[in-house]
Amino acid sequence: MSENVCNRHEVENTLDMKRLRYCKVCDNYITLDLFPRTGAMSYICKKHKYASDVVRRSKQSEESHPGKKRRLRQWKMCWADSRKFKQASLGMSENEVDLEIAKIDQKGTGEYRIMPIDVGKMMTTENCVAVTVQKRKKLMKMVAKDDLEAYAKMIAEI
Repeated sequence: MSENVCNRHEVENTLDMKRLRYCKVCDNYITLDLFPRTGAMSYICKKHKYASDVVRRSKQSEESHPGKKRRLRQWKMCWADSRKFKQASLGMSENEVDLEIAKIDQKGTGEYRIMPIDVGKMMTTENCVAVTVQKRKKLMKMVAKDDLEAYAKMIAEI
């Protein structure tokens, strides 16, 4: 009689000796190298374990810190705009972007965005202005049409 309660464990030991293990998410037998080496024996490969852990953690972080989510969204928009202005990098942190917007929008309505004053220079705290979302759309259309003179005039009015 076998020492194991069921035959499944014997099959698993044989597969481990062949350096294979079943991944529940992949629904296939894959090499042991693709499984996490630390912690308890797992039946989810590194790829899927990492993906599920990262999504779970980031979602929890965003939900528990709405201010952090807002700052990150504002900074990402500034970063994307800097690429449209053909700038190599953004010279402001998330907190600096949030402070510039907070100077105008004390209630935190989310109706304001940061735009550069001089398109040729990197966006920094000295080279930025807070504008409404509607004005930002108009300004970005001017940039898309390469009408930088009209952009400068509209920024000067603000």
